[in-house]
Amino acid sequence: MKLRTTTLALFGATLLACTSPEERARKSEEVKRDADRKAAEISNDTQRKLDEAQRKADEEKDRITRDGQKKMDDVRQAADKTTRDNDETITKSRIDLRDSSNRKLDDLDKRFVDIDGKLRSKLSNADYDRVMNDLRAKKDAAKKSIADLENTTDFDGAKRTIDQRLDDYDKAIDDAKKRL
Repeated sequence: MKLRTTTLALFGATLLACTSPEERARKSEEVKRDADRKAAEISNDTQRKLDEAQRKADEEKDRITRDGQKKMDDVRQAADKTTRDNDETITKSRIDLRDSSNRKLDDLDKRFVDIDGKLRSKLSNADYDRVMNDLRAKKDAAKKSIADLENTTDFDGAKRTIDQRLDDYDKAIDDAKKRL
């Protein structure tokens, strides 16, 4: 391999030595033009490859952006659906609690009316007024708790309060009934 390279170099040097200076200048110009042409071709080819790579990169970037946007939209839609479902559940729970609490309050009011006449005849006016004021206060507290349910953000806390107020009213009726 070394011998071949050396032989070619000697042959090229001999060829150059045999030519005239004009011939060498023309050959140099020709070699320079070929080099410039090849450099231009390489430059154009490189630029074409860079442009193609940039186009592909831009397409990939656009695809990734679209995919990411679609995923974000899907997440938002799922969150919106969950929120709507939760809102519907909360609304239904409020309505159910309000209705069941009002039914219980109506039942307690019937018991209150049943003992009202008996208490009036059995107790002194002062005792009767005190018992009635207590019963009305318990009833009003239960009604207010039920009404407050519509504006609360703490459903569980509101439910506990309503249950407690209804239990207080129920107990007050039982206590009044014991006085008969």
